[in-house]
Amino acid sequence: MSIFPRRFLVATVTVFLVGVAHMPPVSADSPVSTCNSGNPVNATLKVDGASVPINASGSTYALRVCRVPNMQYYSIVVGLYDFGVLKEELTTANLEKTYEVTFTPTTGDTPTVADFYGRVQTYVIGSNVVVSVKPTGMSIVDDPNRVCERKEFSDATCVARVATRDVVAFVVGSVRFDTSTSISNYSKLAGATVSASANMYDISLSGPCPTATPAFSGNDGGVKRQASDTTTLTVQMVGPHFKLNGSTLNTGSLEVFIPKETITVCFGGTATDLAASLGMTRTEAGVTADVLKTSEAPTTGLQYATTVVGDALKISVTAVSFSGPTYNLLLRKATVPATPNQTVLVAPVMKVNKATTAKSIATYLKMTVASGSKLSLKVAATSAKYCKVVGTSVKGVKMGSCKVTVTVTPQKGKAVSQSKTLTVS
Repeated sequence: MSIFPRRFLVATVTVFLVGVAHMPPVSADSPVSTCNSGNPVNATLKVDGASVPINASGSTYALRVCRVPNMQYYSIVVGLYDFGVLKEELTTANLEKTYEVTFTPTTGDTPTVADFYGRVQTYVIGSNVVVSVKPTGMSIVDDPNRVCERKEFSDATCVARVATRDVVAFVVGSVRFDTSTSISNYSKLAGATVSASANMYDISLSGPCPTATPAFSGNDGGVKRQASDTTTLTVQMVGPHFKLNGSTLNTGSLEVFIPKETITVCFGGTATDLAASLGMTRTEAGVTADVLKTSEAPTTGLQYATTVVGDALKISVTAVSFSGPTYNLLLRKATVPATPNQTVLVAPVMKVNKATTAKSIATYLKMTVASGSKLSLKVAATSAKYCKVVGTSVKGVKMGSCKVTVTVTPQKGKAVSQSKTLTVS
């Protein structure tokens, strides 16, 4: 029985993992050749680098790839073969195996983003699409009567449902594609991958591709236009608060991989530049908080880590808590280097237990500080646990966001104030 009846969630293609607008192309634990939407696509499977037989008597594994033209994605499900049936739940012995799926896209299809319930290892777009994935575990909420269908993210009762199963290993995903007559929003991040562990998740992209040429015809998404230097990747997730035993906290994960070519085309600069300019927020139950970068493995859903892999960037939130968080990843255009006649004002750097002067903040904000002027600082109440005022400086207390107001009072004339939120690292 499928985990998510008649839904595939975010870009995946089987019965459970498709986004709010998607209908799954296949039913779980169903005949291996059956797509309940779209058409079967020939594909091959390697397990830990070795080709394996599929979908036939004597096979250990089953593989289903379906092309769903109205939703513009290929669904991919790797499972166990059982007398002509694909069993979507893998076993503990499969958890650390790597499953490499290869198929040939239909002529005219241009693959863009791959997203999986699993851990994507590689994604190559060429005459063939080759995607390799390790399984992921998750706590599942079955909905056999479809009470929460199309309400999984919006209805408070549906969001708060309890787990009915703990699945140890699972590989379900999708490869989205464009056509010459239908350019999707996902074209901005073509070649990127999203990996998630959650009962359900959905992704969307909004805002322009900052370095795109005027010829770019993709949909910028949303009614409210964003800053011209930012593309926002939104990942909406939902899952039970506890695992099946009712006492162990359920945690999931989110990983985004952006290759060098995509960084160059959309944001300019390097993976290091993109990591430096990245911002992230998490919203749950109407409350939005900054997700802070850590140099170590994230231990809460309010921390993320970045890793430069070759010339690509990996962004990881490895301790997602539930029930219904939404993450916004703000991917910003690289800073343009100054010309010889330009002066670049660099934002003051705030460190834990280090002081930053009022003058440096005022200079960055381009405030006029005439001779004899007095400077003062004030920290917002919401930032008091992250920073504090010490004389005419502000000192970092712990990692977080510090909103500080600097006031310049000249010997004659009115005082002028400006505020700035700085990151304490």
